[in-house]
Amino acid sequence: MIAIIAILAGMLLPALNQARERAKSATCLSQLKQCGLALEFYSNDNSGIVIQMRKGGDGNTDITWNNALLGWKHYSDVSRYPARINFQQWGLTSYLSAPESVTWCPTMLSDTHRSQYAYGMAEFQYSGNWSDIKDEIGNLPVRVDANNKFYALKKMKQPSGTIFIADSGYEFSDSNAGFCAKAFKHKEEGGYKRGVMLRHSGKANVLLGDWHAESLNEGELRNSLNRITYVLDMNGVVQR
Repeated sequence: MIAIIAILAGMLLPALNQARERAKSATCLSQLKQCGLALEFYSNDNSGIVIQMRKGGDGNTDITWNNALLGWKHYSDVSRYPARINFQQWGLTSYLSAPESVTWCPTMLSDTHRSQYAYGMAEFQYSGNWSDIKDEIGNLPVRVDANNKFYALKKMKQPSGTIFIADSGYEFSDSNAGFCAKAFKHKEEGGYKRGVMLRHSGKANVLLGDWHAESLNEGELRNSLNRITYVLDMNGVVQR
């Protein structure tokens, strides 16, 4: 009897793991859609501009796209938890009424209240292939300086085909391995160890410029308007 139970358990376990993975992928796609809706609201209120990163009103606090949507971030000093920096003090509005975990893939390691990780936003201008794809995608970047960078979505020529946010991660050798990266580049560059990650059975979930989300495999990422060739598998290994 024990042997039979063990055989049945061995047969059921793969199916259970697959079901669990499908559930995580569905949750991830739903979260990306929530982020897309929030980005649309942000864009509508800011003349078609969305934030990639900027400084807070104190001139010191770094605000990235996910922090801007939430309207707050945790202090980098985890001993101060649950205290957090509220951006309303600088006149910034919240566009995403949800837990911070909505801004990262459910396959990611848990962030211990540091607000350091999120889905990756494309680094269009610094991706190594920008001169090759700019005419198709549109000249989106609005760079005030190194600490204040935005995107002009109204200049996006093909929103339904442009990957804007995606499942992301770090190479296995990086100290942040296992976490999502807030930005990714299209092409591999020495020293830059974060890119689009295939977090769901060989696919990455992505949010496109018209705010619909879908799952793409490595070949589909390479053939997208972004022409993403820097892709990591779930273990942080570069796919070549």
